[in-house]
Amino acid sequence: MGVRSYFRTEFNELFLLFLSTVKWLALACIAGLVAGCGAFLFLKALKFSAAWVAGLFPAAFLLAPLGLLLSKLLVHFFSPEARGHGTERVIEAIHQRYGKIDFRVFPVKTLATLCTLSFGGSAGKEGPIAQIGASLVSMLGHLFRLSLQDLRRFVMCGLSAGFAAVFGTPVTGAIFGIEVLYVGQMEYGSLMSSTIASFISVYVVEVLGVRQVYFPSLGAHPLSFQVMLWAVAFGVVVALVARLFINLTYWTERFGDLLGRKLAFWVPPLLGGVALIGAALLGYKEALGVGMEVIEKTVQGNTFPGELWFVKIVLVALTLGMGGSGGVVTPMFFIGSILGMSFARLFSLNTAFWSQIGLAAFLGACANTPIAATIMAAELFGFDRAVVALLSVVVAYKLLGHRSIYPSQLLFMSKSLSIDVPLGRAVGELQQKTVGRGGY
Repeated sequence: MGVRSYFRTEFNELFLLFLSTVKWLALACIAGLVAGCGAFLFLKALKFSAAWVAGLFPAAFLLAPLGLLLSKLLVHFFSPEARGHGTERVIEAIHQRYGKIDFRVFPVKTLATLCTLSFGGSAGKEGPIAQIGASLVSMLGHLFRLSLQDLRRFVMCGLSAGFAAVFGTPVTGAIFGIEVLYVGQMEYGSLMSSTIASFISVYVVEVLGVRQVYFPSLGAHPLSFQVMLWAVAFGVVVALVARLFINLTYWTERFGDLLGRKLAFWVPPLLGGVALIGAALLGYKEALGVGMEVIEKTVQGNTFPGELWFVKIVLVALTLGMGGSGGVVTPMFFIGSILGMSFARLFSLNTAFWSQIGLAAFLGACANTPIAATIMAAELFGFDRAVVALLSVVVAYKLLGHRSIYPSQLLFMSKSLSIDVPLGRAVGELQQKTVGRGGY
């Protein structure tokens, strides 16, 4: 190759990369702006609806069956794609439809989640926000006439931006959006655009005046050999509880579908709502709703009943399996932080510290996102927490096996050379065998 030919090739490559970078900088900014505004509107609507219901009827949890029924009706008749916990549907759309999402998802998902959470349903807010952001971005992608591959990446930006906007964690949001799609693989081609979109969405939400979750520094925690051993042991505990959470969510969803088909449409919401009422009357009202207040208090050293993590698992499974709409990441934070607190109390350790580790570790295990979970520990609590969290996360991630709270994740790596699993297929296909039929 001559000198002139070499420089021509270098220039052409650099020029094309420059154009692609400018293009995705613009698209990422648009995705971040749209997702940030969508998150702001949803959070404000949730705050207003919860206050309105509480003012209308102080014991709003007694209306839980009505909330689940309204949610189920909205989703069933207007947008079946809006069913479930949001992020899962976005992952499914990215893998199966190049990010194409029905425009009706935005209004239906918003209303269904507001009905669920305002009336005491136990679920999160990040899944609906991620799905709302992704659906808005998908609509814009059609207007911009993007190619299918570009539309897919554009929707990934919306997923990352929606996650980041909820918790004020732009780096975590960027990594989560490209890590949650697969087990054993990350889509680095979308890293730049997802990062820009995440930072823009967090900035938009802050400018519009939504309070983000900021945790005060509780002091450094030295890394010692003893702490490392506790972290490994806690990772084992997290893996066992994560398996319980995923399996119970799977079983409850199928049981709810079975009840609806065999008996009547309204039976699952009624049963789920009665269970929520029963939990509140038994003294576990903290496990209803989103639960951010409990999370914030727990990671700062406050204590709650040790069995609250199990109650939350049951109520989240019933809420989502019996017709409700909402996310699972905030409940995972709740379960993980309470689990860490319980672990620390059992062995006379620092409850605040292990609650913080539990929050990150449970997310990393259930979602198969160890990198994003470790970064979240650093963003929320500090680097020393991330170092310990990584130990618990990788142990829990390994022992969880080929399961996920997001069954549409594609499996690209076996977690053990001793286990032969079909690669390139959805994790949910394996879960149907391991959870539904009792083993490989």
